[in-house]
Amino acid sequence: ANALEFKNNKNYNAACNIYLRLIETEKSVLSHRLLLADSYINLNKEDQAIVQLEHVCQEYMLQKDYNKANDGFYKILELSNGKFIVRELIAENFINLGQPKEAVAELMQLFDIYNNNNSFEDAENTYQKIIHLDPENIDVMTKMAKTCSIKGHKNQAAEIWAKASDYYLGLNMTDEAID
Repeated sequence: ANALEFKNNKNYNAACNIYLRLIETEKSVLSHRLLLADSYINLNKEDQAIVQLEHVCQEYMLQKDYNKANDGFYKILELSNGKFIVRELIAENFINLGQPKEAVAELMQLFDIYNNNNSFEDAENTYQKIIHLDPENIDVMTKMAKTCSIKGHKNQAAEIWAKASDYYLGLNMTDEAID
């Protein structure tokens, strides 16, 4: 209760010291690490908070509690301005939860980040992951074909455009296939 009193009184340094001692004696109690991370955040020590949250997320993943792990990963994303590996881990957790649409949504955000930051190789790797999960994802095909074209990878762009056109033709959407 002392740590909570310190935290409630905004004495976050004292709260951190108590949480650190509690973690040493009760390593399996994840709530201590979460409270420590929260105290670090209040002290503007985001890096230390992220370390604690990463530990908690790893434990949740070992316990196969992917929803709680994703909650922690989203918190890390907030603190780290979009650490890219975290998005990949969130997508992986959604796959483990049997939620491929959510995984694709995370990977699409990651693809857009890589694409917008001219990280072609990372965008291409993420594209492959998306197509593996959702082989008919026209949105990512279109974006990847445009990126390939801009980067001078004309043959690769043509292959992707052909695949997208075939998909549109299969849906009797000839106008889209022609575009």
